[in-house]
Amino acid sequence: MSGRTLIIGDSRPKPPERRPQRQIFGGDDPKQLKAKLRVLSKKYTWEILADLTDGKKNLTQIAADNGIPYTTVQNRVVEMEKLNLISVHDETDSHSKRPVKMIRVEDLCWRSRTRG
Repeated sequence: MSGRTLIIGDSRPKPPERRPQRQIFGGDDPKQLKAKLRVLSKKYTWEILADLTDGKKNLTQIAADNGIPYTTVQNRVVEMEKLNLISVHDETDSHSKRPVKMIRVEDLCWRSRTRG
């Protein structure tokens, strides 16, 4: 006889079943997730997003309502639009009848969406 043991089946304890995890960013790849987190960690980003939850606004309204420099609002809007966190639409201002870019939150859960 050789000193070998025959094992039938696996007697090791099985790891607990994993529950499906809720995806906050809709299955983004790591680079896109990192980019979104980088933008969300910048100063004034959350103030802009909180202001946009009330409804769509233009850049001037956001800057005036929150006391944020206009150029900072511009930069944050461009960064967030590239990552599909917000959307920018061309509209006509009802008072001045001038074209303005209206900004609104694209999706509060920040899940990826395909644009049509």
